[in-house]
Amino acid sequence: MFSHRVLLIGLLACARATVQEITTTSIASVFLPNADQFAYGVMGSIVSADANKTAIVLGCPPHSKTDFCQYMYGDTVTYGPTTFSYDAPLSTTEWPISGATHVASYNRACSLDTKADIAYCTEERISGSPGEAQSTHYTGTTSSFSDLRTNVTVTAGFEKLESSSATSHQTPTLPTTTSGGDD
Repeated sequence: MFSHRVLLIGLLACARATVQEITTTSIASVFLPNADQFAYGVMGSIVSADANKTAIVLGCPPHSKTDFCQYMYGDTVTYGPTTFSYDAPLSTTEWPISGATHVASYNRACSLDTKADIAYCTEERISGSPGEAQSTHYTGTTSSFSDLRTNVTVTAGFEKLESSSATSHQTPTLPTTTSGGDD
């Protein structure tokens, strides 16, 4: 009898030590060209929302190596049923091996035709050495843009969805919320 009580107390202690905090997350399917460049997956936080679009700032997933995680994380994606934009603000990077400094900025805005599965986009890229950066512009279409959708795990900012739906008749764009544990 005594050994059963000790075993039960031990099991309860272990169970209490391994309880995980349940967090709310949502998976959003977003048109995100070049998503394969996100080596650690794509996560983000909602920064604004209205009836037609949701803006998410991309962030580094937990357990990623932050030295490698800074490239492309921190950019903002805004999307809705008929719109998409990607904004990578001007940043300066010093390459550790060569010591060279590089500036870069990338902006893309698209109008999405879901029936024809075509994205009509314009983009601007600025890249090069400080003071000598080149700007390039592109306008074009992307067929089968639905094949370029990527899952973005949204982990914060859900209150922005609630406040935008209180002032609007439509619900902002974001799929069903699910729960998951932290690893």
